[in-house]
Amino acid sequence: MDPVKVYSELQDKVAHIHLSNFDGQEHQLPDNGHLQLDIFLKRLAGDHYTGFVTLELYPESLHAGEPDDVVLTHLRNSLEFCHQSTEVD
Repeated sequence: MDPVKVYSELQDKVAHIHLSNFDGQEHQLPDNGHLQLDIFLKRLAGDHYTGFVTLELYPESLHAGEPDDVVLTHLRNSLEFCHQSTEVD
């Protein structure tokens, strides 16, 4: 499904978004998959969405079990992706 299209149809009912990408497996990093989450996040920002957005990620997508700095890098990069995507032109 196209998240922008679904949001467009349901936006008046949306209060909390669990954000992750999909590459054949759910809950991937937001910049790693088939969904264009940058476009979706830009739409949310343009609509002045005031609800919550939560990153919902599998531990494997964060490389859990590797050194903490690796996991933290993936988390920081994911957050940065979200921040950059919500900058309105």
